[in-house]
Amino acid sequence: MATPPDFSVGGVLTAGQMNQVGLWKIAQATLTGTAVNITSCFSSSFDSYRIIVSDLANGVTAAYLQFQLLTGTTPANAANTYKWQRLNANNAVVAGVSGSDTQGAIAAFGTYGANAVSIDIYDPAKSLYTKATSVGMYDQNSGAPVTEQFAVAHLVATAYDGIRLMPSGGNFYSGKVTVYGYRL
Repeated sequence: MATPPDFSVGGVLTAGQMNQVGLWKIAQATLTGTAVNITSCFSSSFDSYRIIVSDLANGVTAAYLQFQLLTGTTPANAANTYKWQRLNANNAVVAGVSGSDTQGAIAAFGTYGANAVSIDIYDPAKSLYTKATSVGMYDQNSGAPVTEQFAVAHLVATAYDGIRLMPSGGNFYSGKVTVYGYRL
């Protein structure tokens, strides 16, 4: 089949053709409170996942969007198993920071709802180290967005079926998250 596939009016797509097409929406949630679990969203059906978070804010202070991988509703939260790096650009200043925690930092966000991030998670449903990268931005209410890039490795070779999202401080004030699956 051609990439991208050539669709024609009235044409019938086979299951094989459909299995090669784009992102597949798996789950959607609203971010509220101190944590949101999205369960049963990772499986052997897909290699990787794109998670889109929009309208993200906590209403109190700037924070990191953090995640823990889940088996059922049980988080993988052993000490120092999430290694992460952050690179951000704020006006003309570029800076980096890293961490090692019981959760992975995958985005930064401010108090206003103009924050957004696109996260790619690789191999969460396989008994391999799970990797994640993200590109996002947040608004400091100064008119200048801060751009962000994160990279995370979860250094436990276990298959997971869900993800918990949580702010590093305060509560989620607003936010929408959608999980898509795709094949590499």
